[in-house]
Amino acid sequence: MCDVSFQVGHEQKIIKAHKLILATRSSVFHTMFEGSVPETDNIVISDVDADSFNLFLQWIYSDNLQVSSENVRQMLYISEKYMFYNGKDVCENFLKNSVSTSDSVVALQTSIEFHLMDLQRASLKYIQQYPSKCLDNAKGLNIDKECMDLILKSEEFNWTETELCKFALKWAKKQMQVIEKGTIRTK
Repeated sequence: MCDVSFQVGHEQKIIKAHKLILATRSSVFHTMFEGSVPETDNIVISDVDADSFNLFLQWIYSDNLQVSSENVRQMLYISEKYMFYNGKDVCENFLKNSVSTSDSVVALQTSIEFHLMDLQRASLKYIQQYPSKCLDNAKGLNIDKECMDLILKSEEFNWTETELCKFALKWAKKQMQVIEKGTIRTK
């Protein structure tokens, strides 16, 4: 009894849903379906992958989401895009709880991307206190340039300048490998 279809992601996977449920949970969906020029069917959503969109729909239907460090950025993006503020709050709380773990770099990266200043300060503070735990891993080497700039400009780092330089060199080497493979990450 679904009455709307979405073509999602690069593969244009068809995902069916119910307009009424979506419209009651999101003002963007409400406008999309009930506005002056309503969408009818086969709505193309190319900026979100099918798995994330399915997870988002499950979230809308059930008000339950298992946020992880792997999906939190995508869920924040979708929540903002569709003005699903409850979803944004869940993601922000997850990130706040992950600040005091090795996922603090994920929290810092996400805080920059989504302009969450309190989260940014808390993440950076934790990284400054426990740099080895936070940066000496794959997640630390995968931060973007803006995140790296914040770390390098930090004056209260619990690392020697030599340790910080060694990390910066490893990070730069990783970035060069990414560029050479042609998989440059964009914001």
